[in-house]
Amino acid sequence: MHLCLCVLVFILAHHGLFATRAIAAQEVVTEFKGELIGAAEAQQRVAHYNDTGFSGCLLQVGNDPLYLDALLKGYPTRFVNHSCGPNAYLHTAGKGAAQSKRIWVCSMKEIGAGEDLCITYPWPFTISPTAADTKCTCGAPGCQEDISAQ
Repeated sequence: MHLCLCVLVFILAHHGLFATRAIAAQEVVTEFKGELIGAAEAQQRVAHYNDTGFSGCLLQVGNDPLYLDALLKGYPTRFVNHSCGPNAYLHTAGKGAAQSKRIWVCSMKEIGAGEDLCITYPWPFTISPTAADTKCTCGAPGCQEDISAQ
């Protein structure tokens, strides 16, 4: 696994995670990192983030009662965008206790240098989603317009 990503900020649009080199199909691109927290703490943080205008920074680790909060202790992967026509996906792997499991961003198909990496956000991708959390603006052909419909 080689460093092949950069974060770009578009003044009037969004942040994004972009490939700095061509990425082959089915390649493990990078790890989705953050702070590992329990469900009760995750619930409190989501309420706080919603109050301050942030959302979508927590991921559940597999089916375990643990969440990865990428907002404060995150890695550039926290900027991966949603698309109804994704070119990447999240894969949880690990053995034993939930604390040893890791979340990986993997390519679904070839991704060209300069291309935005996009996944279909896992649903629910946050605890207590609001209506604003479910609105999709990806613009991909066949966009569902509602992330919860994925």
